[in-house]
Amino acid sequence: MTRYLRESRRWETAVLLTAPLLVVYELGLLFFSDGSVRNAADVVLTRYLLRMDGRSAALVTNACVLLLFLVAAMRRERRATPGLLLLVMVEGAGWALLLPFLGFVIDELQALQAGGSSEVMADLALGIGAGLYEELLFRLVLVSVLYLVLHRVFRFDVMWATATSVLVAAAVFSWFHHWGTLGEPWDTGKFVFRFLAGVVLGLVFVHRGLAVVCWTHALYNVHLLIR
Repeated sequence: MTRYLRESRRWETAVLLTAPLLVVYELGLLFFSDGSVRNAADVVLTRYLLRMDGRSAALVTNACVLLLFLVAAMRRERRATPGLLLLVMVEGAGWALLLPFLGFVIDELQALQAGGSSEVMADLALGIGAGLYEELLFRLVLVSVLYLVLHRVFRFDVMWATATSVLVAAAVFSWFHHWGTLGEPWDTGKFVFRFLAGVVLGLVFVHRGLAVVCWTHALYNVHLLIR
């Protein structure tokens, strides 16, 4: 168990463990969607941060990023065995089962992912994509950058830098679902729920790593769509 907890947190292994989510997301949209609908966090990462646009550009970009990550992981001689992947999925499912209980705090259960196509398979792909891209954007990028700035620049101690980063990222994560013309209309209940869920996901990211939090988010979204 100690080995699993240590190995599943390593970034090189985490990249390999999250790669199936990227593959399923891209293949799902390729075969079950016309390409006009993608996860909003995916659009932010590819179109705005990487200055790429269009279905083909996003696919090529994601494939290149995945290839670079896989090469980096292999150079570090990390291996993501089927057994390790299964354990991460089981742990992610366990954390995902806790998220619905947050709905009772505000007497309303809401989805974490943005809406999309009316096709079931495309919706599943979007839900999995949300688990991957929203965690990459709001946990890996935002929490990490905020932590580094607060800890290295402003000299916050580790606890306060971590707590502040998780809370701010959770607030931005929740607000993001109401942002822009394609965002949902403002709803306080939805905002509070997603904020609380963002805090939980932030803590999972900090203590259990990228792979576990991505699978947690993705499996929660899948559960919402197939229940």
